[in-house]
Amino acid sequence: MKKIMMLLIAAVMLFGVSGQAMAYFADGDLIQVVYQNGGTSEVATDLGAFSPTTAYTGNTVNLTSNPIPFTGTGAFAGVSASSLDVAYYITTGGSAPTNIWISGPQAGQTALSRQNAAIQTLPTINNNYASVGTAQVTLLQSNPLSYYAVEDKGGTTPGGFDGFINNPAMYGEQNLGNLSTLGYVDSYLYYYSAPKNGGNGVQVATIRTFADGTSEILGGAPTPIPASILLLGSGLAGLVGIRRKQLV
Repeated sequence: MKKIMMLLIAAVMLFGVSGQAMAYFADGDLIQVVYQNGGTSEVATDLGAFSPTTAYTGNTVNLTSNPIPFTGTGAFAGVSASSLDVAYYITTGGSAPTNIWISGPQAGQTALSRQNAAIQTLPTINNNYASVGTAQVTLLQSNPLSYYAVEDKGGTTPGGFDGFINNPAMYGEQNLGNLSTLGYVDSYLYYYSAPKNGGNGVQVATIRTFADGTSEILGGAPTPIPASILLLGSGLAGLVGIRRKQLV
């Protein structure tokens, strides 16, 4: 009897762990969506938990798992970077989010007071992605619950997040054309603590997309130079000066 109980406990624990491992596209996870202009597919990737409410000043976070399939096989094989757009978002609060984060331009972003916009539709899109059971999902843009169909309204408002943003200068997508020249493209993440009321978003992070398909969240605080290194540098400079005088 004791052995049976131990087996049952082990099975429950194993199920719990596997259930947690499959919790993709969940509350508080940073979601990246890339789609091809004039194409047929979008690729959504769960980049893991990240939901800052103030400017992120921690260490740079390298996101190397599940890179965007720019080369080789996959939805974007042979597609030029200039044909691709990227967006990022986060929601918390379930089907009626109390907080949302969406990408936008560096200059700033202001949202409308919209009760039926991204506030409600982003969780529905997340649920659609989550039903696949993997951290990266390839979906047809024609799918009625795709990011492209709902948030972009079939391409008519790219980055408008289902009308939550109505100013094209503040739309939340970046074209990836600079990947072929600069090697990376930066997106800026904005936090809305009361999305139903709209208003100005708080810029909380910079997310960098790289040409190899990986991403990183840039830390906002520069790494201080230790005083010992500064003293060493000044000492070396002094030695160089003395040596020069001796040579003269």
